Amino acid sequence: MALTMGAFMFTACGSDDSSDSAAAAGLTGTPVKIGMAVPLTGDTADTAKASVGVAKAWASWVNEQGGLGGHPVEILSADSKASGQVMLAAMKRFVEDENVSAVMIADTSAEGAVGEYLAGKNVPVVGAQGFDTTLWSKLPNFYSLTTTFPTTLAGQVAVAAELGAKKFGVIVCAEVPACREAEKVFQPLVEKQSLEYTGLATVASADANFTAACLSQIQQGADFISINVKPAIAVRVMADCRQQGYKGYFGRNSSGFSQASDETVADTRSGVNLNAFPWWADAPAAKNFRDIMAKYDDDVDYRDSGSTATWTALELFRKALGAPAGDVTRQSVTDAYSKISDETLDGLLPMPITFTAGQAAAKVPCFWLASYSAGADNPELLPVKTAGNGASGDLASTCLTA
Repeated sequence: MALTMGAFMFTACGSDDSSDSAAAAGLTGTPVKIGMAVPLTGDTADTAKASVGVAKAWASWVNEQGGLGGHPVEILSADSKASGQVMLAAMKRFVEDENVSAVMIADTSAEGAVGEYLAGKNVPVVGAQGFDTTLWSKLPNFYSLTTTFPTTLAGQVAVAAELGAKKFGVIVCAEVPACREAEKVFQPLVEKQSLEYTGLATVASADANFTAACLSQIQQGADFISINVKPAIAVRVMADCRQQGYKGYFGRNSSGFSQASDETVADTRSGVNLNAFPWWADAPAAKNFRDIMAKYDDDVDYRDSGSTATWTALELFRKALGAPAGDVTRQSVTDAYSKISDETLDGLLPMPITFTAGQAAAKVPCFWLASYSAGADNPELLPVKTAGNGASGDLASTCLTA
């Protein structure tokens, strides 16, 4: 038991800053605590730490604005270590704190381990992003705000078609058998877009190089290779494929794309589908995000969809709760979310979101498509004919229809 409980790092991330700002603003209400489980160590740690930094900055900003009706906000973070056992231990720790009124998850490797437990405890999961179809848009306490699976994969095919690709290949992780299941989704979607499917190759984190996987796609003439592995491994795959002479696009999918990582691989071009709003957009709502990050923590590199998904989830929490008259409880959060209807947060959400009490959230078939060339200041959004979220300008999203 001691080893299990000690296996994760449990911190009140932002508690010092948010408590200081709360005291300065004279906030005396009962603290509103949000528990956040992310992999702070391991291959995805860089983007996970950015998400926690975003949450910390948001809490400081909200508290300086008066909190939630005088209630200061605190973000508690736990390192889930991409382990289901550690994730479950973290969630149990959050649930034991009666002032934790909601939780957030950003660990697609471990999220499946906590669905049954959190549903049984009626704990609202208010974000940030996930892909497990047994949780998101399945359980009524999981509030889906970002692109849901398998649309996340379909977005890769959509961006390939938009960029004029002819032959579509896939590289996935070898360690997890479920990764190979992506082929069942990709192949029919590719053929539906009148593209040629060049097959699936696997890579393992422990591989000395990824030459074999790259050559298997190059020899088939692929001009768009969708890479579905951890960001730290993806950049190695991209570099190896470039060394083997590949000149086409790399497909970078939702939470797998980090501009900070991808910009290190010279002479690469990527087709990107984002499941959360583009951080570089000129729209006021996106600019507000950047301004607040610059003011409260300009060291955070938020150039990934995990960061913007975190911001979106917290902003919806703030709007849903408003200025609560009494203490914020798990039930009051659930009640507040059941009143959310056709909400887009001024274009930060990929589609109008509505939640209904006792029902699972609707699936989210919308995203943002972009291209990125290593070394560019920002990705470039692809044109949108009809905005799925009703936004104008560069927050307009694309949605797939049946």
